[in-house]
Amino acid sequence: MWKLLIAFLLAIFPLSCVAYAHQSGSATMKRLAFMRGSWNCTVHDGQSNGLVQRTTYSFSSDGLWMTELSYDVGSKNDWETQMWGYDAHAKKLVAYQFTADGVYTKTVTGFIGKNFMSTRNDNGATVSLVPITSNSIDWVIASADHSYVVKEHCVRR
Repeated sequence: MWKLLIAFLLAIFPLSCVAYAHQSGSATMKRLAFMRGSWNCTVHDGQSNGLVQRTTYSFSSDGLWMTELSYDVGSKNDWETQMWGYDAHAKKLVAYQFTADGVYTKTVTGFIGKNFMSTRNDNGATVSLVPITSNSIDWVIASADHSYVVKEHCVRR
């Protein structure tokens, strides 16, 4: 009887881990839902100090994917589309950034406290979302060696 019970538990353990990972990824993405809509973002520090971007966030019908569309005010060539979400096949949070210069990926940690954390795979920079209020957020980008930090302050339009 014990062997049968242990065999049963070992059989369902991987399934419960997958279900937990999906719920965890789903819950993480649903925490970002407050970002839905249009934002004005201003870059502080770095080479782009003072740059203004228009950014829009939308979500898939299941809430597992967030699309981020942005462009620099006054430029038709400086745009990006980013997909943040839970990849059910890979069983992890992911981000894909599409720009005129190419495609970049991020390893997404998810929420640590109130901040949403990720790391660029190409250069090791950390990209953190810091919710300020329901109408104000900061994106903080720090180089891998922390020699520079750029903040992008966004307010809802």
